[in-house]
Order: sequence, then C-alpha cells, then structure tokens
Amino acid sequence: MPPDGFMTKERRRPLDTLRQVDGLLEAHLQDARIDGRPLANLAAAMAIEHSGADRGALLIATEAGVEQVVALESDLSNSTDADTGHDLDLIHQAVSTVRTCQRDGRIAAPVTLDRRETCVLYLEGDPDRLGEEAVELASSVVTRIGALLRSAALVEELARRTSNVTTLEALSTCLAAGELHQEHLDRAIEGALSATQSDDALLTLVQAPGAPLRTTVRGDQADELLAMEQPWLEQLAQGDVEGLGQGLSGACLVEPFWADLVPTVGARPTVGLMAVRRRADGPVYQEADRSFFRAVAHLISGALARMDYFTKAAEDPLTATGSRLALQLGLAEAQATALATGRAYSLILVDVDNFKQVNDQWGHLAGDEVLRGLAGALRSRLRSTDSVARFGGDEFVLILPKTEGEQAVKVAEQLRTLIAGQTFTEHDLAVTVSIGVATSSEISDLKSVLNAADRALYRSKSKGRDQVSLFDDTLDPA
Repeated sequence: MPPDGFMTKERRRPLDTLRQVDGLLEAHLQDARIDGRPLANLAAAMAIEHSGADRGALLIATEAGVEQVVALESDLSNSTDADTGHDLDLIHQAVSTVRTCQRDGRIAAPVTLDRRETCVLYLEGDPDRLGEEAVELASSVVTRIGALLRSAALVEELARRTSNVTTLEALSTCLAAGELHQEHLDRAIEGALSATQSDDALLTLVQAPGAPLRTTVRGDQADELLAMEQPWLEQLAQGDVEGLGQGLSGACLVEPFWADLVPTVGARPTVGLMAVRRRADGPVYQEADRSFFRAVAHLISGALARMDYFTKAAEDPLTATGSRLALQLGLAEAQATALATGRAYSLILVDVDNFKQVNDQWGHLAGDEVLRGLAGALRSRLRSTDSVARFGGDEFVLILPKTEGEQAVKVAEQLRTLIAGQTFTEHDLAVTVSIGVATSSEISDLKSVLNAADRALYRSKSKGRDQVSLFDDTLDPA
C-alpha cells in the first residue's frame, strides 16, 4: 500500500497524459506556426498508449462516412496501420448522442468540430483494462484534440482570408489607373483559383455584339468551361444572370463584368465574365468563396468602367480626335520619350483661317462639318506614332515624336496643301489653315513648346494666313 498522498505509476499515467496534452494545446495556441493536426495525432497516440488499449484510431465522422486520420497499436515504437474493422455502430451512437460510449472493450469518445464534422477517439482492448478511467481519459483527451483541430482550422481560415485580402489589394493597385493588361488578367484568374481552391478557371472579355475579344483559361479541364462560354454570354445578353453556372451543380461560380460603375435602368452592357470550377467530386462553394470571387469581378468591372470613362474623356466628341486630356497625356509621353532617347519631338499647331465667317454665313452645323472634315484630313497624314488632338475651337495640335523641326515643317506643308485642295460640306466650302511648328530640341519644357508653336502660328497669320512657320530664335517664346 503506497503512502498517503502518493499514487501508483498506473494511477499517475492518465494525469501525466492530460498534462502533456495540455502542453501541446498551449504550445499550439501560443505559436500558430505549430500545425494542429500532427499535434492532434500525437495526443491521440498518447491516449492510446496510456489508456491501456491495445490499439486505437483518430477518426473524422461526416455525413459521407468515417475517415481514419491515424491508427496505432499501443506499442508506439512499432507503429503500423491497425485493423480498421472498427465498431461502426458504437461510433455512430457516439456521434449521434455526442457522448462517450463504451461496449465490450471498445470506447468511442466524440467531440464536434463544426456542423459537418465530428472527431472521434476510438480505443480497443481488454475489457478488464478499459474501464471508467480509460473512458474519462478518452473523453478528456478528445476534447483537447477537438480544440487543437478547431484552432488549426481557424488559423488556416485566417491565413486564407489574409491571402485573399492581399490578392485583392495587389489587384486593386494594378487596376487603380484604369488599365487592364494581360498580366492583370493573369493575376486575377490565378488569385481566384487559389482563394476559391478551384481546379479550372475562365476569364473572357467581349466586344459588341458579344463576340469574345480575349479569353484566358487555366486548368487541365478548362475546356469544359470554354464550351460554356458562348451560352453564358448569350444568357448575359438576355439579362439572365441567375442562370449562370446552374448546369454544373453548384461546383461552378460565374460572375459578369459590367461596363458602367453605376447600375443603370434597363440592360447593362456586358463586357466579359469570369468562371471557376471544382471537380464534380469536390466540395460545393461556400459563401466565403463566393464573396471573394465577387470582389475580384467587381475590381475588374471597375477597371473596365474607368477605361471606358477614360476613353470617352480622352476623345473629342465632335471630331473624334484627342481631347485636351489626351493632348496633355500625349505631350507628357512625348517629353518623357525625348528625355529617355535624346531625340526631339515636334508640335504642329493648326488653325482654320477666318473660321468665324464660315459659322456666320453657313451656320454652326456647317462649321462642325468643316471641323470633322479637317480632322479626317489631319489623321490621314499621320504616322502610327503621331497623334492629333483638338486644342479648342478651330485649333488642332499634332504631336510628332522623334521628329526635328525641318521634318515637321515638311509634314505641315503637306497638310496645308491637302486641306487647301479640299472642299467640305454639301456647300463645297473651301478653307485654308495657318500652321505653327516648334520642336523640343530648342525649347525645354512642355508649356514653352506649346507657346513656341503658338508664336509660330501667329507669324503665319500675320504673314497673310495659309502659311507654315517654324519657331526660331527671332520669336520670343515667353
């Protein structure tokens, strides 16, 4: 008989086991880098060893059945996959009642992980050794294992959400300027695949009246999504957003892209769609998956809308040339190119002679026709690297990158001759233009180059109009 206050080694074992398991739990909760599942397996092994069981297993029970996580003999130094012929009736009884059940040398101790999963510590051995003490130990250990697994799942979910937020932030930064390049689409589709744990993905941009403009796919079986592309686009064209993806039994997510930032009354113009898909035997998408997927689609829609807005803002609605905004951007780009390459750019400033008389005699509609015809003539002589923008009223600015003054004067003379030889409107109106040319090799900053071209234009008008003048040192640019 041991002295009072002392326990036998056999009596001490369960308490030591619980202290060790508690130590595992504390280590895991204090340091998220420790993986919960291996620790849960180790706790189960300790319970099997110290409960007096001959063998045991850690199981996960779901509606689909019972999955064995780890199975061990009581001899840890010779761990092998034990016989999997568990007492399923006892296990199901434990799961359904959510309490530890014992029968004929078998113990099933359950703990609920979430609404879909239950963790079960299952022990088998000599009925004489698997008594109430083993039941208490199994119940205590499995409760701690449940805490380990739940905290591990929480850490994984938090890491996943953090990754999703990082993906959205990176994508948002890429799209903030209203640009949408292939690298942006690649990042969007890869992020959607990773965050929703999908197998295949499709991203399509379209152009009116719904023909695919650019399609990107990922995954070994993405051709199944590709086969659905046209029917989906037809559904969207008919306004059937709810019907998207229904033919794939919940294992598919589909989101459209819209061309406008603010929903309008009537049909919204569809400019594309994105879809992800899991294998037929994979889990259905949860609300967290759907939320992230919608967020990615919303970011792309926003970029497309900003691009559409920028396109409209950068184009003069009357002449279809560049607007003042496009002119400012074009000048900045030309200046940057000149600084990077050391090659000058030139500006050609064009003004219609006596344009007020056209408006006064033939009306403003006729004046608009003249400006549209003049814009067409200017565009017809531009290189692919050149651009033209309406500066205001009846003035236009042409930007010629990597072009010196004398070469720009030749282009200006061709334009002046071309316009003088044409007639415009149904009244066969003939107009002439005065032109000023300046080059950045002589003037350093943007404002000075524009001012120099304006001074050269003033010289052309003062010399009798229908002239081309090049800025030189005799004209003060200030």
